[in-house]
Amino acid sequence: MTNLEDAPERVARLYSNFTYAEGAHLFEYTSGYQKLEFKEWNIAADPEKNDINRKNAERWVQEIKERVKKLRQDKKAKEEAKRAAKKAEYIAITPEDLPALFDRLYYQKYGRLQPNRWAANRRERLVECGKYYGADKVFQAMMFYFNATEVPNTAHTSTRTVANFLANIEELLRRATKRQVG
Repeated sequence: MTNLEDAPERVARLYSNFTYAEGAHLFEYTSGYQKLEFKEWNIAADPEKNDINRKNAERWVQEIKERVKKLRQDKKAKEEAKRAAKKAEYIAITPEDLPALFDRLYYQKYGRLQPNRWAANRRERLVECGKYYGADKVFQAMMFYFNATEVPNTAHTSTRTVANFLANIEELLRRATKRQVG
């Protein structure tokens, strides 16, 4: 019926190679001339009646729970990475962007551009600070500079100028970082 010439050998291999922990075979069978007769199909012992199968079942359940947990964590991490990458696309600040961002923040605070704003190579100094400290950190310091109620004023100016910002950049970076963490 199987059209396999070696069907009896295959059945014999399956019979001898597949046994349960208690030694029971998957099935019992007899073979005769062109005839295989299967008797007594066995199933794994009930976990409620067999300690080994109960421990195996508990282990398998635990493994499945761990895999599900790992898959959820991986999915969550992948989604967070996607969100962070997407956010980075919109917030990617280069040191060369900093002078224009400073102007924009000044304009938002005072409704005008600062007079004599880029005298004495201040534009280049702001770009260099962005390269040295990181453009995103300098931008955070600028945000702090324009939004804090009190900031260092060593240039003795009435508004928050780029000169005063550059003169106090290290203190402003420290305060901006402290505000983010604490």
